[in-house]
Amino acid sequence: MRWILLGALLALGCGDDSAPSDASSDARADAAMDAAFDAPAPDTSTDVPGADTSVDTATDVPDIAVDLPGAIAGVEPESQANHPPMIDGNGYLYRVTESEQADGNNPRMMRSVDDGATWEEVDAANRPEANDLEGCWQLQVGTSIVLTVAANNDVWFEVFNTSDAADRPDQWVLDEHVVDELSNSGGVVQFSSVAHTSDDRYWLFHSGTVRSGRQEIQYRRRAADGTWSDASILGDPSGSWTGPRGVVGAGDVTHVFYTDYENAELYWRTLDLDGTLSAATRIDVDGLSSERIPHTNTVIYSVGGSEIMTVGWADADGALWSARIVDGAVGAPEQITAEPVLEDPSVARNDGTVAHFAVDGSTVHVLWTDDASGDVLHASRPHDGAWSAPEVAWDSGDDIAWWVYANVYERRGRTRLGFTYDIGEHADDVGNIEYDEINLD
Repeated sequence: MRWILLGALLALGCGDDSAPSDASSDARADAAMDAAFDAPAPDTSTDVPGADTSVDTATDVPDIAVDLPGAIAGVEPESQANHPPMIDGNGYLYRVTESEQADGNNPRMMRSVDDGATWEEVDAANRPEANDLEGCWQLQVGTSIVLTVAANNDVWFEVFNTSDAADRPDQWVLDEHVVDELSNSGGVVQFSSVAHTSDDRYWLFHSGTVRSGRQEIQYRRRAADGTWSDASILGDPSGSWTGPRGVVGAGDVTHVFYTDYENAELYWRTLDLDGTLSAATRIDVDGLSSERIPHTNTVIYSVGGSEIMTVGWADADGALWSARIVDGAVGAPEQITAEPVLEDPSVARNDGTVAHFAVDGSTVHVLWTDDASGDVLHASRPHDGAWSAPEVAWDSGDDIAWWVYANVYERRGRTRLGFTYDIGEHADDVGNIEYDEINLD
């Protein structure tokens, strides 16, 4: 355990995937419902997975010592996706985990009211029906946290209100079974992501049907009245596509990054508010890892009126790269580390690159698991600079960090890079997820 000086506690009176792929080279890491919840405030600045939530709960009381890392009960959803710790207006931290198999494998919303030192489940009696959390995505929208789940033939859309919500705080408030039959008998790569636009609509991207061994990506829209559109297909039916990561940028344009699984290439497309899908643009130059989902989440920031997006991926040798897209122009790839990143937590069939991006103003941070040591490493890139040399954020000792997620937020006057990691073994293990922080100022 190490001690970190954090902000003082708030008074308790405050408002309360799986297509065939090559084996890894590392054997050790194998509208009726609409009224039921407080409508999220339209705010694309908080609609970026891994982005700064811009919640300031600073007070004038002195800092206190908090014992970190803090243990979070639950099983880690089995795909590297987007499950970072999130903060609400009362300074409480939240993180989705999964109940163990004997308890239904359902979503659990874990909350910390003491800066990450201890965590407890909130509203356990109303866990959503979604089970077997495979291809999941967690998105903060105003005073709500949205969770999407894609598992085999089913897709769910869940909403939880945080403690600062005006209505039904700290409760699961929506449980929608969006798709109940994708006609898959097996072999599906399970994934999903969700993006929220300022007109209170959502784009949901998820694993579709496997046809002749080819993986399909489906996407559909949830209207403000809670109705869902029919599915559309992302990518040519003759190809095989995985891992759509959606994020909203300027002008309510939704950007989606996904992998051409057959050719190991990373692509980017856009969707406008009218639903017009752009042509595909390739992001990488020399190809990706052969794992099912070799790319990461995407973060967005703006400087001087320009919009900058950063996305990462692992190449065929496992090295971690990133690229910036500035006002629609794709920049040259930048290597973050030449040392291989972990890509295949052993019990998960949804193999992917264990790396996650977050942004603090115009500085991008990335955390990843080093394949050789199992340590969590950290690097950053200022807007006008280069990637820093990797530093150890968590020393694994004889363990290994199987999934890693990060987020930047301000609490009690200091900017924090909060992150979680899961210590394997993974299968149905409860309590091996830990929360830690890096102070950024």
